Amino acid sequence: MQWTFRADRPIYLQIAERIIEDISNSVLQVGAKLPNVRVFAANIGANPNAVSKAYQYLLDNKVLVFAAGEYVVMQPALSEQAQEETDKTEVMKRLCGDFIEKMSDLGLSKKEIITFLCDYMVEESKKSEKS
Repeated sequence: MQWTFRADRPIYLQIAERIIEDISNSVLQVGAKLPNVRVFAANIGANPNAVSKAYQYLLDNKVLVFAAGEYVVMQPALSEQAQEETDKTEVMKRLCGDFIEKMSDLGLSKKEIITFLCDYMVEESKKSEKS
């Protein structure tokens, strides 16, 4: 069954979220084996790299385990802390993108932006040490 993906969110996260949703809704049970990357990618109409990244994301967050050459559902859902970290990362990426865009609008190159940011962080660190 081909899935429909939104353009506003990374495909690998949409895949991971759908798997988590299927686990939460008991479509997938603890101990269920997921198809290998290429088969799953073909089934949902996604790039194997996106599926691989989604599986890795779920492994990192201990939703899946890779055992005997297979991806196996390990726990009912992504922990609340892991979901908060994912949300926080997305917000940080958006803020960084906005910051870089605004600094570029001022005429700064990426190298100048990085240099400015590093210098700023050093100054702020010195200020907090004095306090």
